[in-house]
Amino acid sequence: MSDRVLRTLAPWLIAATILAIASGSSSVRWVIEHTRGGIRWGALVVLLVFALGWAAARRFEDPFRAPAPAGAWFAALAVASTAWSVDARLTFERAGTLVMLLGAAWGFSCAARGRRDVVGVVLDGILLGAVAVAIASLVTLALTHANAVQPATLAYGARFEGYGQNPNTLAMLLALALPIAGWRAATAQQWKRLAAGAAAVLLFGELAATGSRASLAAALVGVLLLIAFAPRPPAYRIGAAAAIAAVFAAGAVAAHLAKPATVAQPQPHPPPGRLAKDAERFLPLDAEIGLPKPGTPIRRRGLFSSSGRFEAWRGAIRQSDARPTAGYGFGTESRVFVDRYYGFDSSVVENAYLGLYLQLGVVGLLSFAAVIASALLRIRRLPEDVALVPAAVVLGGLVLAVGQSFFYSVGAPGTLPFWFAAFLATSARTTAAKASAPTARGSLGAARCSPPRDPENA
Repeated sequence: MSDRVLRTLAPWLIAATILAIASGSSSVRWVIEHTRGGIRWGALVVLLVFALGWAAARRFEDPFRAPAPAGAWFAALAVASTAWSVDARLTFERAGTLVMLLGAAWGFSCAARGRRDVVGVVLDGILLGAVAVAIASLVTLALTHANAVQPATLAYGARFEGYGQNPNTLAMLLALALPIAGWRAATAQQWKRLAAGAAAVLLFGELAATGSRASLAAALVGVLLLIAFAPRPPAYRIGAAAAIAAVFAAGAVAAHLAKPATVAQPQPHPPPGRLAKDAERFLPLDAEIGLPKPGTPIRRRGLFSSSGRFEAWRGAIRQSDARPTAGYGFGTESRVFVDRYYGFDSSVVENAYLGLYLQLGVVGLLSFAAVIASALLRIRRLPEDVALVPAAVVLGGLVLAVGQSFFYSVGAPGTLPFWFAAFLATSARTTAAKASAPTARGSLGAARCSPPRDPENA
């Protein structure tokens, strides 16, 4: 199969995999029932085989370039934690999916060694997948409004969740794809620029409607990084950054204009024979810590309030400190963490760093830090290169991880874009063997940034 055909197929396979993963945690029950059982994992296997096949066609060029060694160690640690996991089978299964994802990311990075246009092709696949999920969200809104909008509660206003399982699930994917859309809108030519601009508007509109503050902050940081290194005068960059920040701030404020409900949603009646004095009916275990006393006003979530996260994080740290070195085993976050905090509604910590500490301890945190450091360490040496775009995605993902548990869960829609970007961040750098050969150099915001044409594609 020629390299030209592989370039054509790659973005569509990446997009299909992202859509399949998103379908596995969709807000539409029918979709979940028909995809959770294997379609998303089947799509991931196909993507892995394709990526390794493309890398093999390129003879696995420079296979040990960072962050491959650190990534291999991180994956090996996840698998090895099966030995001390509180749920060995779960750990082995989830570690296996992580190995497949990192293997696919490594395969694409080998295929893209020293080829900025191929890096752009893979990034286009991520953007295409995010747009597909965004369009599916609009279709869900049009056909089944109840599935696309999370109803208001006494503490929250209504939030858009579209095709995702919840607003945060959709938002994490849109946030990591938005810097790619912005980059293409600034550097593409003719109709591609218009298409990328339309995609950016679509992604941002839905992102703001989700009301996910962590995702908005992640997208903003990624876009600001691209602006900061754009080859434009300082005054232009400062003005553009201020304008973008104002747009994001307006989106965050608008998302929180939705008013909370004034009447609580009806609760299901207990089954016949259930004791009328059952304590769970009056003091639920998932809200016993921080539950306000009778007569206390309902605590409504504001733009800068924590919605119970800080209390949950402190509880997760206390649990993690019981096994600080290597944790409870990879993938066991939802098994180990117990939600007992009023205002917090999740089976996971909703902080990827604390979640990783819970699963793999300090060793896991240091291993993850090594992967990211090796991926981003030399980015500053290529300020005008396409490598800056995956760096923006990774940086946005690091911000997102403060408020979401995602980069170790392959079933989360934002995990694939994050790891693919981490492995692509060093791919655009030309190998030593090719350093003396003349190459076209891309530049953000200028016409010469267009990917160099390959002779096969001419």
